[in-house]
Order: sequence, then C-alpha cells, then structure tokens
Amino acid sequence: MKAIGFIFARGGSKGLPRKNVKLLGGKPLIAHAVEQALASTHINRVIVSTEDEEIARVAREYGAETPFMRPAELATDAAPERLAWRHAVEYLRANDPDGDFDVFVSVPAVAPLRSPEDIDACVNKLVSTDADTVFTVVKTTRSPFFNMVTLDAQANVRIAVPLDSTITRRQDAPSCWDITPLCYASRPDSILKYDTLFGGVVKAVEVPVERAFDIDTPWDFRLTELIYNDLHKRQAMEKP
Repeated sequence: MKAIGFIFARGGSKGLPRKNVKLLGGKPLIAHAVEQALASTHINRVIVSTEDEEIARVAREYGAETPFMRPAELATDAAPERLAWRHAVEYLRANDPDGDFDVFVSVPAVAPLRSPEDIDACVNKLVSTDADTVFTVVKTTRSPFFNMVTLDAQANVRIAVPLDSTITRRQDAPSCWDITPLCYASRPDSILKYDTLFGGVVKAVEVPVERAFDIDTPWDFRLTELIYNDLHKRQAMEKP
C-alpha cells in the first residue's frame, strides 16, 4: 500500500489572513500538519498544493515537497477544494514516477491538535473496508433535530430538521456528528470519479473533542493556541 499525504493551503485566506504561516507554538501552522503527516505509520511523503511562494518555501523547510504550484483558478475563495484534490492526483499520475499510489490523505493545516494516530485510523479504515472516503468526525452537543434552528426574513424561528414526533430532551434526539478536518483519506480513483466528498461509500472515524479544533477565524486561532500551550505545558510537567 502506498499512501501520500497532501496539504492544501491557499495564501488568500480571508477569515484569518496568512493563517497557514501564522506561528503556533513558535512554528508555522502548516509545519504542524507536515510533521504530523510524516509521523503517520503509513505516510512517508507529504506534498503541499499551494499557489503561494511563501507557503511553499515554509512547507519545504519542514520536510514537504512542492512538485507543482496550484493553478490560480483553483486557489480562489469560490473554487471547491475537491478540484485541487483532483488536480494533485492528475498531476502526479502524469508527471511523477511514483504517481500511481493507493491512498490519498488530506491533512489540513487548520487542525493542528490532531495526532498521527488520527491519520492512521482513517487510512486503516479506508483500506480495510469498501469505503471510497473516510474522514474524521466529533460527536456534537448541538442537534438540528432539537436545538438548531433556521430564521426566515422576518426572524421567525423553525427547528432546522423537524421530526414527526416532538422531542423535549436533547438526549432523545438522533445522535449527530460534526465533520472535523483532522484527516480525509480517499482512493485516488474515487476523487476523479465523484464530484463531492459524499460520492460512493463514505465512512467516518470518531475523534475526541479535545483534538477536534479547526482554525478559520482569529478567535479560532486564539482558542486553539490556548489549548495547545496548556497541553504542552502539562506534557513538560509530566516529564521525569
């Protein structure tokens, strides 16, 4: 089995400008993803897809490859990231002697609290089942059946997903999980075949809530930074 790790990192982030090279614990955000991917049991090669020269340079400094630059039209706010996935697969198959690989693993830079074991769990489930894609999820305390609502133009409230029966306790509502972008593992042919993440057979790996943080805004970054610093402080105290 040949698995390649990929990190898709645009330079034009709007929610938190330049977030992929923003320092977390003294290290650029993308560096955490590169090192976590390389620490996976299954991945020994990490490729970064970006249109940004600084991101590419930083990624190489931490052990990633940048065999291509992402086309500008695939790096806009409106461009679906899946098209960048497809571009990466097609580029490697056409131009790389090792481009015929078995498992495509996306390791987003925005989730620096993941562990290499989360990556391994997704790859293991993909190759041991009939799945086309496996991604990480976390159980949510918010439910579209109970305490998530929609508002119309007049601010009238409706339950997001109404059920036939009345639910009066959250515990009685169907369980729900949030997709959390710690890892996505897919078969390369499935990426070329299906236009959405939910094409084919899709399975999930549940991860603990303490690792399920992803960064899109300055508040997200601050919260993740606090958790990261606390975690490393406790680890340092536990060392003999």
